[in-house]
Amino acid sequence: MPLAERLVWALLIVIVDAAAFALLLAALVLAYVLLARPRWFRDWVEQLCRRPGCPLATQHQDAFLHAGHVGHVCDQWPGPGCDPS
Repeated sequence: MPLAERLVWALLIVIVDAAAFALLLAALVLAYVLLARPRWFRDWVEQLCRRPGCPLATQHQDAFLHAGHVGHVCDQWPGPGCDPS
């Protein structure tokens, strides 16, 4: 087997190994987020939806944000999914 072919195989092995590690790490982070529901993740999602028209925002959240209010929307409209703690 020529040197170039061995280098290609070695590079492919490293790439596949790195991809498998990244996939495992992503799965572990996702499992942590689903089970522990950390505050930093909720803050990040809330930051994504701070603008009116966000597809994840409810009608009340959209009105709350459009009116220029600051703070947690659950303070004004508690409902399903609101956990301001």
